[in-house]
Amino acid sequence: MEDVAEPLEKLDQDQSQQGQDKEEQRSLSRSQDTKQKVIRQGISGLFHKLNIFSTRKPCSQYIRNGGRVLENFSGDLKIFTANEMKEITKDYSEDCPSVTVHEAAHDIFTEGVDINIRMAHKNILCLVGCCLEVDGPMLVYYFVDNSSLKDILHVSKQELPLDLRLDIAIGSAEGLRQIHLYTPRTLCHGDIKTDNILLTEMLTPKLSCFGLLKEQHFSTTVVGSIGYTDPISLITGFLTQKSDLYSFGVVLLEIITRKRSIYGENCSLVLEFSKVYETERRGKSMFDKEIATEENMIWLEQIGKLATECLKEDVGHRPDMTDIAERLMIIRRDRETKGEGEANWPS
Repeated sequence: MEDVAEPLEKLDQDQSQQGQDKEEQRSLSRSQDTKQKVIRQGISGLFHKLNIFSTRKPCSQYIRNGGRVLENFSGDLKIFTANEMKEITKDYSEDCPSVTVHEAAHDIFTEGVDINIRMAHKNILCLVGCCLEVDGPMLVYYFVDNSSLKDILHVSKQELPLDLRLDIAIGSAEGLRQIHLYTPRTLCHGDIKTDNILLTEMLTPKLSCFGLLKEQHFSTTVVGSIGYTDPISLITGFLTQKSDLYSFGVVLLEIITRKRSIYGENCSLVLEFSKVYETERRGKSMFDKEIATEENMIWLEQIGKLATECLKEDVGHRPDMTDIAERLMIIRRDRETKGEGEANWPS
């Protein structure tokens, strides 16, 4: 993808000449290798530098999409004009791959933006801004330049030692825990899957929340991804934090087996692993051979056990994300200090 710094520098120059007020000229720090990504409801692109709020004559879409409300947010939120978006994305050229984003009602959209810009965590993709001068609001996120966990696990041939996989699992769990602990509302992600766990150049995981974070709620239509959606949510219509736990359990299985959630001829990873676990009382035959060494086996079994707890049919018996994150960190710490032996699980 070609560099787009030049058109953005032109934008910055034009805006400076228009004599914007000091408050609107606040900017995020810029570094040579920092890239950022524009996510639209269907559009992506790259940009390098952001300013906070720019002056404009508001159009009808801007007002209808909540522009007046978003202007009053205390967080650092950039509202892009339609012309800025065209320049940044090269008029939405094919160089900017499409991304599907949840369609939200305008009041829900502004609430979701408010929550997302306050959700500051190293393992959550940062929402930077939006464009409202369009029929459907565009969302702007920092660009993560090393694809997704799905690509690393299932597309690339990259070697992935157990320690690296554990670090990715821990970071992902920490990000999801941050979402679940958010107050004053009870939030859930609603679409945890390897596609939505992006990886930086250093393979640090960042949860993407392109659909905007949601409060726990009832819906007649539960939207999710095949292989990841909690079957209890499909039955009851309730999307909860325990639904996220189920999806995270599937992700853990993918990390230790390097199999897709649905693989082969419509094989379900959850069902196949459950069958093996029930008959053999262990998951050894399902583990990725690259990491299924004798010295790793105790740790792999512990991760597999965590996954099965997340996948329990009785949602009341599923752990919470704080418990999962802590137990994953215990495995990591025990590997560093003991090398072999049983993990020290909390009672």
